[in-house]
Amino acid sequence: MILIQITTKTDYYPTWSAPGHDSPKQDMIAALGDALPTLFVMNIADLHMDPNTSEPAIRVTHHKFHIRDVNAPDMWILVEFSEGGLDETEKSDVTTRLQKLLLNWLQGHTPELLDTDLVCQVRWSPSHGFLKIGDTVAEW
Repeated sequence: MILIQITTKTDYYPTWSAPGHDSPKQDMIAALGDALPTLFVMNIADLHMDPNTSEPAIRVTHHKFHIRDVNAPDMWILVEFSEGGLDETEKSDVTTRLQKLLLNWLQGHTPELLDTDLVCQVRWSPSHGFLKIGDTVAEW
């Protein structure tokens, strides 16, 4: 199973179950959460996932940062893959591919919100990830 947690600041946290009831930021986060299982399954090979992974095997949960959290971005996505056996190069390749998938999705669905601060951490063991906060872009 793949676990994806989307943690956002309050003004990004979706509060309604139907699109169009929240702000554009909240609707974007809700739509992204809904889209992630399909996006992952459509890119199974590129993400080095088990070829038998189906959308129901990808769990997406939404969380809200606490008002006292420090250095919190607008959106933090934690992806936990259950597949093992990847070497460091493959893990880095998956992280790079995931970065492209997420940024392309945002560009295609909400280009007006591309200035959203985003951190994505991808976990196996050890952790790999990337961040884009303002003009700062980094990978680990």
